Amino acid sequence: LVGATRGFISRPFLLRAVGYGLTGGLIASGMLAGMLVFATRRFPDLSSILNPSSIALVLAILSLLGIFVALYSTWRAMYHYLGLSLDELY
Repeated sequence: LVGATRGFISRPFLLRAVGYGLTGGLIASGMLAGMLVFATRRFPDLSSILNPSSIALVLAILSLLGIFVALYSTWRAMYHYLGLSLDELY
């Protein structure tokens, strides 16, 4: 940390966490959408219950939740280890 601020050190880790969270959220959204397509093909009456706008909202929230979880867990772990002295690390 010689001359570097916490923000300078943490920014790349947090940006990478956002990317990982977005990737995970998109994968989860894709899997959920695939299961909904499978379910509506198997049970045609299910399509009358499902609203496309509510499905889109759920998929968007799932992606945002993936970003939030990855960002929060990275932030907690990073600031925990940045707060330790060199003697406490080893």
